[in-house]
Amino acid sequence: MDKFDQQIKKIFSQLNCEDIPKGFYSKIDEKIKAKKELQNKRKENLLQALFMIVLSIGFVGCMFFLNVYYFHIEPDTYAVKAKSILLGMSEMFQSKAIVQWSIIGVNALILILLEQFLSRKFSKKF
Repeated sequence: MDKFDQQIKKIFSQLNCEDIPKGFYSKIDEKIKAKKELQNKRKENLLQALFMIVLSIGFVGCMFFLNVYYFHIEPDTYAVKAKSILLGMSEMFQSKAIVQWSIIGVNALILILLEQFLSRKFSKKF
């Protein structure tokens, strides 16, 4: 048991059992376990996200290293390629159809995320 659990146990042992309703201890125990489980999940998600970020940075670093030292591609050509890609994308988004479908896609994504958020919020209340 950690320090927090020992303090709770000490407080409960000092209370008069006649004043506490039936099932109080089990409800408190369930809430404590749920809180610990939520903290463990958050910690695990944070570690996984950090792991993925480190792997992504390592992957990009390896690709840059390979391009410069193995394929002998100079870093200044990256700027030229990026500029041509951005110009191509700007020309693509001048089309009305592309813009309309992009707006529809973004709206659908917002609605899906809003539905997920609200369903989680209401499922916790009921």
